[in-house]
Amino acid sequence: ITWTIATAVILLFVGAASYQVLGSPYVAATENNQLDAEQEPMEIQVYGQRYNWEFVYPEQDVSSTNTMVMPADRPVRLNITSRDWLHAFHVPGMGLKQDAFPGQSNSIVTRADETGTYQLYCAEYCGSGHSQMLGEVDVRSEEEFQAWVQEQQSGSSGGNSSSAE
Repeated sequence: ITWTIATAVILLFVGAASYQVLGSPYVAATENNQLDAEQEPMEIQVYGQRYNWEFVYPEQDVSSTNTMVMPADRPVRLNITSRDWLHAFHVPGMGLKQDAFPGQSNSIVTRADETGTYQLYCAEYCGSGHSQMLGEVDVRSEEEFQAWVQEQQSGSSGGNSSSAE
């Protein structure tokens, strides 16, 4: 009887803790209607390609390579795809992982609560340069993010940039 009661208590504790995490619209696969109604997610197109990552910000008309810059405290939708073969977008420090298939877009909606730099890498073996397919996610305050966007727009022709700094 003791083993049964102890197991039941542990399972109830794990279930309650899991429900709090999986009930978040930023963790579970949900539609926009469950996200913050006051703030539409910012879009970032993520392209995996032969041993690097490209990030396109359609609303801001800028891009970067191997460093994704995103604002903190704001929902962000990452549309992840591949330009050549299978890759996997993985940012363990933010709990993000999604496959990148050619011709198909997979989305993740996330929201970073803390600024900082997080390691990004390809989690799917993609050839001889796979181990060099590294990048980072730079989470900045909204003001720092807007300053970065303005710097990228003014510092290059056509509004696109190949670096994140």
